[in-house]
Amino acid sequence: MDPYPSYILAFSKMIRQYKSACSEALEEYKFSPAEIDVLMFLSNNKAYDTARDISEFRGISKALVSRSVDTLIRRKFIVTVIDANDHRIIHLRLTDLATPIVKRLANLRELFKREVFSGVSQTDKVVFDQVLNTMISNSMDTSRIKD
Repeated sequence: MDPYPSYILAFSKMIRQYKSACSEALEEYKFSPAEIDVLMFLSNNKAYDTARDISEFRGISKALVSRSVDTLIRRKFIVTVIDANDHRIIHLRLTDLATPIVKRLANLRELFKREVFSGVSQTDKVVFDQVLNTMISNSMDTSRIKD
């Protein structure tokens, strides 16, 4: 018997496929997976625009986020803006150079989502979303899990 429930394996496989598709779509840029994550995160989360936010929300190590941000700054895909109220906070902004890239990634995400949900009724999508949200909520409280 497989040690992992089928839904964990299915989600892991979908994530690998999605990341692979993103890398292939942007092959000419030679982005790392973490750099793609940073670009997409900044594009999709305007209110969360610091390296710390990316690390916390995406579950990427601070060191990897830092390296990716440094590379993206060097390549002029993002710029830094010092917070007006607290000079210790550095906001990250996408440049115009990043616009066609994040548009391509957004289109790819929509195509991928359409493919994954192909043949799934709207009712089933709603139920799936409810179940998934319950599972996410349950996973936030791991104090009930004992060895």
